Amino acid sequence: MDSKNPIDHLKAEHDLILQFSSIFLHIVQNAETGAPIDLPTTRWMIHFLDFFVDHLHHTKEENILFKEAEKHGLMRNNGPIACMLHEHKTGRAYVKELFNLSNNPIDTPETRQHFIHLARGYLGLMGEHIYKENHILYPAIQQMLSPEEMANIQLRFECLNASELGQGRLDEIKLMLSLIEKQFYAVQPTQSKEIL
Repeated sequence: MDSKNPIDHLKAEHDLILQFSSIFLHIVQNAETGAPIDLPTTRWMIHFLDFFVDHLHHTKEENILFKEAEKHGLMRNNGPIACMLHEHKTGRAYVKELFNLSNNPIDTPETRQHFIHLARGYLGLMGEHIYKENHILYPAIQQMLSPEEMANIQLRFECLNASELGQGRLDEIKLMLSLIEKQFYAVQPTQSKEIL
């Protein structure tokens, strides 16, 4: 996330979120086979959604990038920004339910189906959401903003990272995702991939 361009910065975070999504999808597929759900790993993944995706990434969009775009005529209460904000809110509701569900064993047919429903709902939402931001909203905003405004936004992103992540935490998150990915694929090398 060390790009000097705030749009590239956000897209790099999207890449990390998509890496997470791929791993989480396999956890869901595993649950659909009836295999036990690894609650510690699942809870960590849900914490990633709450902290990295919502608290950090969405804060950069909602409180910094979108507010700058509003100064150039994009409206917060309608149009593409309103759509993204609505999807952020929907995503938060999914994460809250997933968090509450994962506080207890997911060991009945009802709780398993509820977990699968919530997780697939979130993953479907996030895949479409990232596509719309990367290919529609971000390019439109980038055309509006001056190099000076872009530099200021990037500086604010870096300050937020420094205050929220501190030294080395992002590397720890990436390492943990990589370890979970390797562990999962080591035990399920033939699991089929779906397009998010």
